[in-house]
Amino acid sequence: MQLKFPDMFGPWDNHVIRSAIAEDFHRAGARPPVLKMRLVEGDLPPNDGHIERSGDTYIVTLQRQLKRWRRRVPPKLGAALYWLSHCSPDVRSITVNLSDGDSFSLADFAYSVRTDWQTALPDPHYFQNLGFAKELRTGSNAPAWHDRSDMLVWRGGLNGRGWASFDPNDRFDTSVIQRLRLVQIGRSIDNVDIAFNRMPAGQREYIPFARKEGLIRPPIAENSWTQSKFAIDIDGYANTWSNLLVRMLYGCCVLKIDSHFGYRQWYYPQLRPYEHYIPVSADMRDFAQQLDWARSHPKEAAAIARAGQEFAQSLTFASQTRRAAEIIEGGPLPRPGSSRPQPLVV
Repeated sequence: MQLKFPDMFGPWDNHVIRSAIAEDFHRAGARPPVLKMRLVEGDLPPNDGHIERSGDTYIVTLQRQLKRWRRRVPPKLGAALYWLSHCSPDVRSITVNLSDGDSFSLADFAYSVRTDWQTALPDPHYFQNLGFAKELRTGSNAPAWHDRSDMLVWRGGLNGRGWASFDPNDRFDTSVIQRLRLVQIGRSIDNVDIAFNRMPAGQREYIPFARKEGLIRPPIAENSWTQSKFAIDIDGYANTWSNLLVRMLYGCCVLKIDSHFGYRQWYYPQLRPYEHYIPVSADMRDFAQQLDWARSHPKEAAAIARAGQEFAQSLTFASQTRRAAEIIEGGPLPRPGSSRPQPLVV
């Protein structure tokens, strides 16, 4: 295929991307990078970006097909630029997946990973919220765990990959979207409030039916989570990025549902089941059983909530900035069975 290059971003794209990244860097107390933006076609998958350092200048090469996602690019690109800016000058370039993690990628780094050769970096939500510093303060002043409600609450979008079956008989069919199965499973369990608060564009035709069935309910105020003993973490299209850490910071005992596709974030290797969270299988056949265990073992559940909160509090923005730089400086992992692609930069 013939490549078309060089093609610079238009003035509007440049303004949007540069302004958003500058705002994120200022929020982190850092000087914004000098950026040069390029569009090319065909040398990498559409959601992969290449960042090269030349002195104080960062040359960003994106695929032309990514342009339609230009409003979603800045947070993901900004996080990668920030982590790279803290690396040794010996690190000249990286490739990073700029999708939520669910798109095909050949990049060395991503924010949600599911292969052995791709390396996870701290995600854009973590970066933009400075390690969830505000949520850390909120959780530190939250009510004691034993004074909270036993009601298990979840809200989220109908995000994920799979079949959109609203038949309750399909609640354990793993070909059905995992979040849809969660909502159906929750309907048969006492003292839970599990529902969607929104539908993605591709599923909006189901809104009237889902609302009639009680599958869509009003959103929950963010600070209300500090009133709950328990919380749920479940993938959307990939890992939810902010949800697990924030719920742990709020002092909730988290029922973490295994990723159906095996997605993981940068800190997952440090997590221990029954120490930091209560595990639930990806098919969720044990969901009711695990929730019942948590409610019938308040001492153990409170200890899990406390350990999870302490773990989340330990992931400070300063420490994870150093960690991100170390991850990148460690270099890309070996990729079996194929050569590493070299982005064409002109």
